[in-house]
Amino acid sequence: MVLAHALAAQQAYTDALAVYADAIARAPKDLKALAQAYADMGTLLHRHLGRPAEGAAALEQAVALQPKDEGPRLTLAAISSERGACYEAEAWLAPLFDQPSSPAVHAQASALVGACLLTQDRAQTAIPYFERAAADEPTSVPNWLLLAEAHRAAGQIQAAIDVFTHVLSLSPGHADAAEALDELQRATP
Repeated sequence: MVLAHALAAQQAYTDALAVYADAIARAPKDLKALAQAYADMGTLLHRHLGRPAEGAAALEQAVALQPKDEGPRLTLAAISSERGACYEAEAWLAPLFDQPSSPAVHAQASALVGACLLTQDRAQTAIPYFERAAADEPTSVPNWLLLAEAHRAAGQIQAAIDVFTHVLSLSPGHADAAEALDELQRATP
């Protein structure tokens, strides 16, 4: 596995893939190592080799072997989200919503589903996810920006103004937030 990580770090992805496949063939009794090899292989296939379907299959194997492992679930949800399958993404993340290991993991899962919904013009449905993400990580400017954009897309102009103002309190001079706030204030009678 160390060799595979080193090869991936050197962007020798095809070679790393072969090493992961060999690790999977050699480690059938060590479930944790096997799950990690599937997870790493799936991530490599998805992120670096542009083969999301194969990546998802490997990640699904990792989840089957280690159901509580958060990494493969987050990556599977990202793959589902990229396909616009928001309910599927949410299903992969359900255990993380029920028992997250940390607020950061819960925030990441919430923001992922919210972003999927927002890309499908379902801003109103996305808002609670972004609210959870912002509550879990109250100093995360990206989570607050997503919440503000969802409010704006849902036509909740005053809420968007309030959230963009909050972003500027967290990050004074944030250009995107300042521009959006100015635009909203000019458009509001």
